[in-house]
Amino acid sequence: MGGQRDEARAGRFTLVGDEPVPLGADAGPNLVEYLLQALASCYMVDIAMIAAQRGIELEGGRL
Repeated sequence: MGGQRDEARAGRFTLVGDEPVPLGADAGPNLVEYLLQALASCYMVDIAMIAAQRGIELEGGRL
């Protein structure tokens, strides 16, 4: 069967993953921080969508 192939998407964004200083240079978020940010972003999109469906105007949001 072989392994899975991983190809980076060409685009204008670059993701830098790193670990804090004894394990890395702390040049970017680690994988767990990326995961938590992705989950928070999904929640914000859901909140905005549900509010729009119910006619509730949101003044802002912050992650």
